[in-house]
Amino acid sequence: MLLQKGLKPIAKELGLGNIGFHALRHACRSWLSSGGAALGTQKDLVRHADIGTTANIYGHALTEDMREAHAKLVAELLD
Repeated sequence: MLLQKGLKPIAKELGLGNIGFHALRHACRSWLSSGGAALGTQKDLVRHADIGTTANIYGHALTEDMREAHAKLVAELLD
């Protein structure tokens, strides 16, 4: 019910498309990495059995220069 009555309507209202729990797992891993959490901690929090899955498949944190470059690109596209 949380997904159908909470998350999906809010994501649609924000223009994020069809968001589900799997997308949130990827986002969570990226946020943890950006915050400096150890890879083992990330693995445990997203409940992976193998650290290789966490390291190789799930999201990677954006560096500050990547964020700045992305922000400039978006600004140009929206103008």
